[in-house]
Formats: sequence, structure tokens, C-alpha cells
Amino acid sequence: MLKKKAFTLIELMITVGIIGVLAAVAVPAYNGYTKRAKIQKLQVPIEAVAAYLETRIAEGLLANGTTISSIPEKIRFPFDNTGKNTENDQITVITTTNTYSITGELSGYSGTIKLDQTGQKTDSGGDISWVK
Repeated sequence: MLKKKAFTLIELMITVGIIGVLAAVAVPAYNGYTKRAKIQKLQVPIEAVAAYLETRIAEGLLANGTTISSIPEKIRFPFDNTGKNTENDQITVITTTNTYSITGELSGYSGTIKLDQTGQKTDSGGDISWVK
């Protein structure tokens, strides 16, 4: 008598259950990682622009009305002259003679992150906040 080899229904149900539990843990973790990565892609250019503006203040060259378009492209990269990138994220620069404020927004997320000349990092309490 030839014995057939196959999986039983209970073995298949246990396997599907294990995969379901793993997916339930992995998907939220993955979403958190991707969100933090997007925030860091916004955070790094903001910090680079802040360093540039700090240098301009130290040299006495920061003028009222300095805009994102007057900041060299390699410093504000990947943002263009309007402060937008290919994903429609936005950074905005507001300056006076010796002060500045840089605000960043992520497309598809609510809230903003902000950095000023005192080094104060704040967020508006939406979906995004500074990543440590």
C-alpha cells in the first residue's frame, strides 16, 4: 500500500496563523522605519541650511529676506529654488538681519518641523517630529 505525503489542513492553518502574526508585527514596524527615513530626508537639509545661515550671521552677511533660492543648491539639496523636492516636500526660510527660522513639511503628513537661530527644534504636533 502506497502512503501519500501531504500537508493536513491543521498544519496549513497553523502556518497561515504564524505568517499572520509575523505580518501583524512587521508591517507597523516597517511603516515606522519608512516614516523616520522620510523625516530624516527633510531634517538633514534643514540642518545644513541652518549651518549655512549661521556662517552668514557670523560673517555679518545674513540679510533680511534671504530666501531658499539664494542658498547654494548643494546646501539645500534635494530642494529646488522654490523649496520643494520631487516628492513635494517643502522647506521655507524666513530671515531677518541676525535671525532665521526654517520650517519643513512632508507631503502626505500633517504638521511641520522647525529650527531657528537659537538651535531650538520644534514641531507643530502633527504626524512628524524631529528624529534623534
